Amino acid sequence: MKIGIIGTGRLGSALGKIWAEKGHMIMYGSR
Repeated sequence: MKIGIIGTGRLGSALGKIWAEKGHMIMYGSR
């Protein structure tokens, strides 16, 4: 699944890491 995360703080980074380990494609957006 493709997942977009807005914000690369603690929560965004933690969720992105978990989802990436499960095989999802992660795209981050930040200011």
